[in-house]
Amino acid sequence: MADQKTQDNKDAQESGQPVQLDKAAGRQAAAGRQAAAAREVAGVTDAGHEPPGPRRYPERMRVRRLDHFGVDVADLPRAERFYTELLGMTVRMRLEDQVLLSYGEGSCALFLKPDRVRSGLEQIKNPLGKSHHAFEVSWEDYETAQRVFAERGIPHHAPIDWGDHECLYFLDPDGNLLELVGYHLRSELASRTPR
Repeated sequence: MADQKTQDNKDAQESGQPVQLDKAAGRQAAAGRQAAAAREVAGVTDAGHEPPGPRRYPERMRVRRLDHFGVDVADLPRAERFYTELLGMTVRMRLEDQVLLSYGEGSCALFLKPDRVRSGLEQIKNPLGKSHHAFEVSWEDYETAQRVFAERGIPHHAPIDWGDHECLYFLDPDGNLLELVGYHLRSELASRTPR
């Protein structure tokens, strides 16, 4: 059964169809990674015991939201065009070595790094579990993106179906790994749910 699912996923990826993941296994693996990271930050060993001595972080802060994120790029005008023309971001500020962009309630800073080596296509071959930035878009924009990426030759992975949403990983011109997330319309979800 597992071998057939693996082959089905390979066939789906090659044809550009959504890849079906074992959702229970994916959730279990993600929960395990999150729990291990939380234990490490708290200074708890794998055995479940806190190490002797004071806690590493005795004062706890509360993050409100992500204010902005930064992306290193080798060609600032090229990156600005990609993020504004393709992803619909708007320029808030231009400096000699960076451009600050806005989208929705967030911001993205493009930092000029002329010596930056472009990441290779290995980023997109198996994108799960790799550092990336994900943007939620409407279902309509999500579907449009698949066509546009194919037409423009933008490197991207086959859509991945998580049940209530799909994700589409792609690379910017500098090889930074990005993701579009599209939530299924309620009417479509109702038709997909067995009764």
